[in-house]
Amino acid sequence: MTGDLLRLAARMERERRPFALATVVRSERPTSGKPGNSALIDPDGTMHGWIGGSCTRSEVIRHALEALRLGEPRLLAFGADEERPADLVKVSMSCASGGKVEVHINPVLPAPVLVVVGDSPVALALLGLGRAMGYRTVAAASSGEEVAGLADECAEDLAARVGLLASRPPGTRLFAVVATMGREDERTLALLAGTGPDYLGVVASPRRMRSVRAVLSGLGIADDAIGRIRGPAGLDLGAEQPEEIAVSILAEIVGETRRAGGGGAAAVEAGGGERSGGGREADAPGRAPENVARGGAVSGDVGTAGTGASGCAPRNVARTDASGRGGEADAGPAGRADPGNPVGGAPGGADATSAAAWATDPVCGMTVPVAGSPSAVHAGRTVHFCCEGCRGLFESTPEVFASNPATGPA
Repeated sequence: MTGDLLRLAARMERERRPFALATVVRSERPTSGKPGNSALIDPDGTMHGWIGGSCTRSEVIRHALEALRLGEPRLLAFGADEERPADLVKVSMSCASGGKVEVHINPVLPAPVLVVVGDSPVALALLGLGRAMGYRTVAAASSGEEVAGLADECAEDLAARVGLLASRPPGTRLFAVVATMGREDERTLALLAGTGPDYLGVVASPRRMRSVRAVLSGLGIADDAIGRIRGPAGLDLGAEQPEEIAVSILAEIVGETRRAGGGGAAAVEAGGGERSGGGREADAPGRAPENVARGGAVSGDVGTAGTGASGCAPRNVARTDASGRGGEADAGPAGRADPGNPVGGAPGGADATSAAAWATDPVCGMTVPVAGSPSAVHAGRTVHFCCEGCRGLFESTPEVFASNPATGPA
């Protein structure tokens, strides 16, 4: 991996921007990709670096975007035979150069954010355990030296932070637990529900939760949003002590994530079914940290520094320079590194993960991006190709390939 690519990856981690790292781990000639070649793929489908020619590039980008969506690494095997391990994702290698290449793709996601509202013993336990599990902890609507020592940052005015929480960078998972022990639970839950959290729970008894849901309904909160609120929160572990209750809540977040299959959102129980969780807590379905690389520090979103009256300030936070760029150079021959570009949009404004953004090369069968790929018009339909070679073959004998699958805008 080149120094430019390492610096770009470090910058994106500081800016809490997700990316996927693709590395060639094995190759058989003839192929231009060699072991150790690496590239970084943005959520918009831009590749920085080098992992080989056009026959592998488009498929690596497509699988990198899928790995980012699911939060799971994968190993691609281009041109693999049946003797290769079954856990490889086999991809056809139909281009004229031939050869075989294996590419490992690892999604690098921002550290998940855990918002804890309140300064109760359960709230303090959640902050401490959350940091130990790799969450970026935010203490909301609370004060005190104990909170300042446990949280990465404080947000005493939760209403002022709602916009930042809702517009968090793509790939940032947000979990929130209200542990105020009955102080303005309904107002706080209504605020947090609007941020679209992956998990929203409240520390309350089953009887108290029935009242909370009724009030939220009266406030105009949608039934499906109310149904996502877990109350009482946590797995039924018979928890009694604050630390045990915190463990039950965090365990439920992890459990929901695993049942949902990796990074996908968990299924919501109809009506937000009550669970005992030691008779004290409630969660909503959510996603917990996966076994994938995580971005560490923060800049410019919910992790932005800000000390309140409580004196709660970010701890161990890496900083960018005044420009926010950190001085890194553009990386790789294939793309540019520009943090000012919007994250999550494909070239031309299309969503890079949507079906409309991709097409099938009728010559070699590769999946290629619609934007920027070589194309030709046949029978009033635009056909896309992985490279000029495939387009040349198609144009020379279109009748041979016209019956093959070829998707793309007319």
